[in-house]
Amino acid sequence: MKKKARIILTFLLVMIIIPPLLNHYKIHEKSIGNAVVTNKHSEKENFWLEIGEVEIKVANRNTWKIIEEDEPYFIRYEWYGNKDPVLIEILPASFNVNELEGQH
Repeated sequence: MKKKARIILTFLLVMIIIPPLLNHYKIHEKSIGNAVVTNKHSEKENFWLEIGEVEIKVANRNTWKIIEEDEPYFIRYEWYGNKDPVLIEILPASFNVNELEGQH
């Protein structure tokens, strides 16, 4: 009986602990159309965009430099766990995003 209880307890602990750990490393992605860049700033070699309440890291300095504040963009960014969101795509809002979807 003790062996059976130990197996059940171990199984339950594994089922409670493992899923949150797996979700922590899952890459989340979000797209926003007509996202207005409200602020942009840099700290040393880190470049940031603020879009509403979200702060997004821009990996490339040249990309960060050509983005204008108070202009609408289509953006895609990703993050996982407690890591900062990172920009993976940005296009002017006037660009036809539907044309790109066939290319991915």
